[in-house]
Amino acid sequence: MKKFVCVLTLIAALTFGGTCSAKDVFFSHWNTENADVYVMDETFNTNLPNGLKGFSVSTKKVRDGKTIQITKWEYFQNPPTNQWCYRNNLMDAKRMNVVIPTNGLFEFCMKLLGWQYSTYRDEYYQ
Repeated sequence: MKKFVCVLTLIAALTFGGTCSAKDVFFSHWNTENADVYVMDETFNTNLPNGLKGFSVSTKKVRDGKTIQITKWEYFQNPPTNQWCYRNNLMDAKRMNVVIPTNGLFEFCMKLLGWQYSTYRDEYYQ
């Protein structure tokens, strides 16, 4: 009986105790939309398709405690020029834009990764 209780206690502890949860990191407040923007750290990923160097991350826009939009961002180096480019799930899938300084989300994530970058003619480069 003691073994049964011990095993049951262990299963309950593993199931309900010691869980960890990802956190959303406050990033910015957009006065124009009266919304807070959070970086969803559990979505941060450096494994991009096609061997591109870069990262993806999602942001959550929140107003009055309710999520109003989630956007997935993908930042990557354009191989021929080494310019940093981005796209997100709200854009046409074939479209990409050059990242122009100062892009707060790009800089926040690059700092988190410890990756170096430089700017030249209002564009980011590796």
